[in-house]
Amino acid sequence: MRALVLQGGGAKGAYQTGAVKHLMGELEIDYDIVCGISVGAINGAWVAQTPRGKERQAASELEKLWLSIDNRSIRKKWCLWPLSALWKPSIYDSRPLHKLLHAELDPEKIATSGRMFRAGAVSLTTGAYRCWRESDPDIVEGVLASSAFPGGLIPVKVGQSWYTDGGVRDQTPLNEAIQLGATTCDVILLSSNGVKQDQKKPRTLNVLTRALDIVLDELVKNDLEKAELYNQLVIAGQCPGKRRIRLNVLTPSHPLGSTLDFDSDTIRANIARGYDEARTISWT
Repeated sequence: MRALVLQGGGAKGAYQTGAVKHLMGELEIDYDIVCGISVGAINGAWVAQTPRGKERQAASELEKLWLSIDNRSIRKKWCLWPLSALWKPSIYDSRPLHKLLHAELDPEKIATSGRMFRAGAVSLTTGAYRCWRESDPDIVEGVLASSAFPGGLIPVKVGQSWYTDGGVRDQTPLNEAIQLGATTCDVILLSSNGVKQDQKKPRTLNVLTRALDIVLDELVKNDLEKAELYNQLVIAGQCPGKRRIRLNVLTPSHPLGSTLDFDSDTIRANIARGYDEARTISWT
């Protein structure tokens, strides 16, 4: 079984769109499993609601989404911004994103596409990690919860809990893919190798995004190291009945820009970069 695993990273998710354009639009890879966190959950949901056998359509619809969005379609400033951050639940009002996802994502299509789908979020109420699956009737709320960037976008209430970005606990949902039976995982990251130096003057939003980037970089390393350890144990015969996982990992060659800045020109540039860099890898 083959899985598409999508890391979180806000506006940087445009890069994944370019990669999917190559993987599904050109190579026509038919994924059994799609797992995403944060913006990876949004991108994954778009892919997951397209029926199997229509890979080119999935890639086309995802690119269409990203070419249609900008800052205004994702978030807006609260009244009295930025002072409003002192009493509002987030720096930005992300209700435009909520409206977009409720209008464009179809729970029935996700449930019946033939693909397994997973999106994760963290409860601010209990601290527990929750994973939504394709058959859950509140899957759109799950995707919104997964993509609620901590401090930047509005937390999402599901049941009795408030949820935020799943990347706080599980930045690259490889574990879900492996548990579902994936033997090949195509992983599309949004953070370049290592944390780059940043000379920007510290401001609230910059500090939040910078700190999260540092944390997420470490989580990604840990996820990939765990997968490699799993493979070593399988090879050593320590996991009877388990098969080695093939990992195809695409990492951006350069930083992709700000997490919460959905600038149209940057989006187009990152789509092109994701497409070009995906073509340099052998996706076997």
